[in-house]
Amino acid sequence: MITWKMMLSGVAGFGLTLAIIWLGWNSQNPGILPSIIFRTVAFLAALGVGIIVAAALVYFRQQRHVADDLASTEKKLATLQRELNGILQINHTLMNAPDEKQLVEAALNMISEVSGAEALSFVAMDEWGIPLPAYSQGKLSRPVMTAWAEHLTSPRVRQTCHQCQKLHAEAGEICPVLEGPFTGMDVYCLPVRRGERMLG
Repeated sequence: MITWKMMLSGVAGFGLTLAIIWLGWNSQNPGILPSIIFRTVAFLAALGVGIIVAAALVYFRQQRHVADDLASTEKKLATLQRELNGILQINHTLMNAPDEKQLVEAALNMISEVSGAEALSFVAMDEWGIPLPAYSQGKLSRPVMTAWAEHLTSPRVRQTCHQCQKLHAEAGEICPVLEGPFTGMDVYCLPVRRGERMLG
């Protein structure tokens, strides 16, 4: 697709070439008008330069799009590779994990690698829907992560989250999860269910 910028560049190349040819003629033949043949050749030469300039811009634009598409594809492949590695890790953990703690930590680690999240938590629930101690991991300090895990199981947070339908809050929005060191972050909540039972 030829844009107005490409057309303008072609016209500019055409005009500049024509001006150079005309100035060259005047410097060598002052006061003498060029012949029709010379003017025709000059016009065609300038037109050719304009077309070449426009074609070059089209080519470089296409190359830039190809480079952008390649970078986007490489990024998607890297994400898919991380997801695949995470799934393999989860499968390995499912076969070898001695307890629930190691399994949950492996799942959180996979999500962290794929999403690049600053912090993650999983609040497991018993068969009556009562939250159990939360599992947490992330890039923040251990005391902060521990305090956040305890905060997630508090009655106020539990009641608000139970009624939430949005399951997402951006920085600055009112959300009981986005308090303390997490006020400037976004949060995503992913319920884990098995049938009708909420697991966490």
